Amino acid sequence: MFNYACDIDVYDWWAHIVADKPFPTEFKRKYHCAFVGRKYDRPYLYSHDDLVSRLGPSLVHVQDMNPIEYSVMGNVGYLVRSADQSEMLALVRCITTEAAR
Repeated sequence: MFNYACDIDVYDWWAHIVADKPFPTEFKRKYHCAFVGRKYDRPYLYSHDDLVSRLGPSLVHVQDMNPIEYSVMGNVGYLVRSADQSEMLALVRCITTEAAR
């Protein structure tokens, strides 16, 4: 999430540290970034494909979670980002809103 919030590569920094090479250490947070988990047993308003289409470039990463994390993190994790906090909250609502039963 640090990488997506600041447009940096923390792993590249780590490689430079291990190799005892200099690396740029200044950065600025450009975006709000959020992890949003979804569970398979919930009826969400938008399908995964709908989310990919609706969220566009604000959706920066999607991954299936490890089964040991399902109860806490969900079955699928989405990372979204936005420079605007209100938009970030709208992205989270888009992912988490459940369909009417």
